[in-house]
Parts: sequence; structure tokens; C-alpha cells
Amino acid sequence: MYIMGFDYGSKRIGVAVGQTLTATARPLATVLVKNKQIDWAHISALIQEWQPDAIVVGLSKHADGSDSETT
Repeated sequence: MYIMGFDYGSKRIGVAVGQTLTATARPLATVLVKNKQIDWAHISALIQEWQPDAIVVGLSKHADGSDSETT
């Protein structure tokens, strides 16, 4: 099972892919955000290519669990 993760920010969105069978994950791509416009075509292409079974979107938190500003 493939899981695709998105760590979003105001300038960049980090994309990673993980596999439940091996319990591993790796960075996949960085999607640039320009003038507050997300490159949805890039995101769509990654999803089409990898066909993940699940998608996870990160929430900005500090290590102690408190809210963090999105960067």
C-alpha cells in the first residue's frame, strides 16, 4: 500500500511517498507555491503517477504538539 504525504507551506509543498509493507518513506518532490497559487497540475501528475492508496496532509505543529505557523 502506497501513502502519499503533503507537508504544505505558503512557499513550498513537500511531497513524500511511503510504503506500508516496508514501513519506509522517502521525499518525492517539492511543489512551488507562487503568488499564493498552488501548482495543482504538478500535484495531479504525482498522484496519477504513483496512484497512492491514501493521501495524508500535514498539520503544522511543534514537537510539543502546539500550533506552528505555516511557512
